[in-house]
Amino acid sequence: DTESTNSGEITLRGLNTLEANNGKISASTVDGVAGDIKINATESINLLNASAITSEAKGEGTAGELNITTGEFNITNKSQASVNSKEIAGDLFVSADNIILDNEAKLSSETDTGVSGSISLQDLKSLQIKGDSVLSATTKDGEAGDITINANDEVKVESGSTIASGAVGKGEAGFLEIITDKLTISDNSKVTVSSKDSGNAGLVSIKATVVNMNEGA
Repeated sequence: DTESTNSGEITLRGLNTLEANNGKISASTVDGVAGDIKINATESINLLNASAITSEAKGEGTAGELNITTGEFNITNKSQASVNSKEIAGDLFVSADNIILDNEAKLSSETDTGVSGSISLQDLKSLQIKGDSVLSATTKDGEAGDITINANDEVKVESGSTIASGAVGKGEAGFLEIITDKLTISDNSKVTVSSKDSGNAGLVSIKATVVNMNEGA
């Protein structure tokens, strides 16, 4: 962690599996530039029980990028992978076979008045978001980042979960694109772009062979 200077980059390579149980990998600053985080694990990355991977600027600084490459990426039990800043947040990129968010898990890019980073999930077979979990690029009065999801087989958003690019104040929402064979939204879940106040609400693009929406979606 740093105060007004830059924090260093964190790179983890050559791993088969990375598992964190109530643990944290963090590159953070206050008013400087937070370092990028790059993780490559051949088989899986598992974040359990309030674990976190985060690049964060706590003051007026800039958050770094988060780049993850793995086979299975599991975020569960209030764990999160995120980039956060009041001003500018870096992009979040994941290349994996399968991603699961469960039990209030979070995959996010967030800013207050600046520009939140884009989220790109590529090369997936499937994405499952369930148990009140959230995939989001959000801002208050700035610009929310875009979200791009490319999953060959399916995307499931279940059990009160959310995919969102949005502004909760006067900011602008981003672009949300989902490309998959089958999209299922159920159990009071949402896929949305929105601006609460005067900003642009953004756009949603869904390219799917089958779309199922039921049970309050």
